[in-house]
Amino acid sequence: MTRTISSAIAAAIAIAASGCSAEPVEVDCDATKVNITGTLISQVPTAPVDKDLDVQGTATDGNNLAIHRVLVAGVPATNMGFNFERWSVHLPFQVISSLARNEAGRAVVVVKAIDTCNREATISMFTLSVAQPMAARESR
Repeated sequence: MTRTISSAIAAAIAIAASGCSAEPVEVDCDATKVNITGTLISQVPTAPVDKDLDVQGTATDGNNLAIHRVLVAGVPATNMGFNFERWSVHLPFQVISSLARNEAGRAVVVVKAIDTCNREATISMFTLSVAQPMAARESR
């Protein structure tokens, strides 16, 4: 009985191994064909931000390539689904307060995704009003 089970397992392994292809898959990394899109799921706060912020969104690659990273203001997002179809990030207030400002004085948050070919695409951008640190308010 043990010999029959061992033979059956060996046969199954041989069949499974023969079906796998070791040939590499060609990936078209033409920089002009980048097709990564995304959306922001989280509501952008309208009041001045004075603490850490959690942000969620989505990302997809129209070329069916893997998305390797999503960065929000340079902070790596956590993959919450297959291929970053949903992602989440915790932005520390220190990062938010150090971001470049637009002409209205609001912090500009850029969301980027990077695919298999290391091509980068901006998939979202939003601005935040940033509260002044307590020390700056007290010195006035």
